Amino acid sequence: MIDRLRKWADSRPWLGFVLKVQDRFSEVNGGPMASALTLASFLSIFPLILVGIAVL
Repeated sequence: MIDRLRKWADSRPWLGFVLKVQDRFSEVNGGPMASALTLASFLSIFPLILVGIAVL
């Protein structure tokens, strides 16, 4: 499947860019970094939501 996409990327520059971004994302372990960012954001915003609800 990836080989077929790489062949298509020769005629479609935007697809080549998307594949390069995906390769780099995998290279730097983007999945765990994204999940860590999501967790940190949720843990920092959740108490503010609770305070907002308590005030109302």
